Amino acid sequence: MVVHFPDLGLSDSWSLSQLDQLFLQVPTSRSSVCPNFLATLHTFLGVDPSNLRMAGMICFLYLYTLVLPHPLPMEIHVSSDIPLGAGLGSS
Repeated sequence: MVVHFPDLGLSDSWSLSQLDQLFLQVPTSRSSVCPNFLATLHTFLGVDPSNLRMAGMICFLYLYTLVLPHPLPMEIHVSSDIPLGAGLGSS
């Protein structure tokens, strides 16, 4: 799977076997955000929780793992016409 966030200058990719391992750790309860799984995602990405630049990637992976029953190969591009940091909610 490949994910591109061109507006943030972020791009990453993972093999299906890497994602399989991540899917094994998805929380069973989906009624609220699981702090332990967020920590797992930070470790998976190799980023510090204080790295707000990676928040979009973490949110994407969190939703991707909760919505799908198993990893699917895909290429995702996320961009916006709303300028970042302009007070319009794009950040």
